[in-house]
Amino acid sequence: MIFSLNRFGLPWAVCLLIAAAQSSAQTKQIPPTESLPAVAIVNVRLGANIPEAVIRKTDAAFALALFASDKYRLIPFAERDSALASMRRENPDVTAAQLAQRLGAAQAAFVTVNRLQNILRVSVSCRYGQNFADLREGIGYAVLKYRRGGEDSILYDPALLIAAQRAFAASQGDSMMYKKADRDMRVFPAKLLVPTHLEFKQKVGTASTLFDPQKKPVTAYDAMQTIFLAAKDHPLYVPLDVDTRDSVYALANLYDVENANPPNVVELRALYQLEIRHCLMSELTQETKDALSLGMKLCEITADGNLRLLREEKLAVDGDRVKDLQRALTKITRKILRER
Repeated sequence: MIFSLNRFGLPWAVCLLIAAAQSSAQTKQIPPTESLPAVAIVNVRLGANIPEAVIRKTDAAFALALFASDKYRLIPFAERDSALASMRRENPDVTAAQLAQRLGAAQAAFVTVNRLQNILRVSVSCRYGQNFADLREGIGYAVLKYRRGGEDSILYDPALLIAAQRAFAASQGDSMMYKKADRDMRVFPAKLLVPTHLEFKQKVGTASTLFDPQKKPVTAYDAMQTIFLAAKDHPLYVPLDVDTRDSVYALANLYDVENANPPNVVELRALYQLEIRHCLMSELTQETKDALSLGMKLCEITADGNLRLLREEKLAVDGDRVKDLQRALTKITRKILRER
């Protein structure tokens, strides 16, 4: 499928989402299929660092996400608010279940949107069944990739759409919900993934310039960012950049974590508590005077701060410049995260 891009390099579906969010009749741009089960978002909660404008963007994002599923439709916020206002004239204490029933919804959804530095988290709790007593829940993550020029100008729409799709698919227990969607809407539930460190190991006396003690901190930091960039578009993982990872550590009062040292148990527990269950651990080894090797491990983080090896890769580094290491890191990251 060929799709158009705007000046941010965004696919048509996201352009539609942005236009919808800016319109007073946003969800009317997405034609509903009345025969499909309806979902009503009865409440949206935003994290303290999320602007209020994201509420109307949530309406547009979920409308497009459900439309792309070809299995559900969203009741627009405007319709929901009109029904709620009418009901409150008779009873000020309208419950979510009563509102969903009035709207003819099969599910009543409660949505929460949070941000941790450069990662957006959307959680969905769907009530359904008799008296809406049954519960389904799901979480979706996405990288906040785009800005209009500064920390205060985050473009939420692309990440919000992806995270909404992932959260809703997870809540319905349907990881293949978007398998047949258009290419730029083909989204799957994804796991958080953190690059932890690049360890330097020297087996011979004469080492590469990459092992220069004064340059190691910079080289290791650059390695973490290179791994992030190599993984950021992976369909099944949502990687953390260094700033986001360090924000996680800071929440646990862990500061000045070295990018050249393996994480300790306390650091791994901090990651686990923030729902980060997978990590990439790297190792650069001076095998001989003229030979460098790069190893990488994909590990699962356990609740007690231990690691379970899932996959391991190793390759030779062609050269001893930073650019050579960057190429090797990109190659090994994509190799170890290959789809099974």
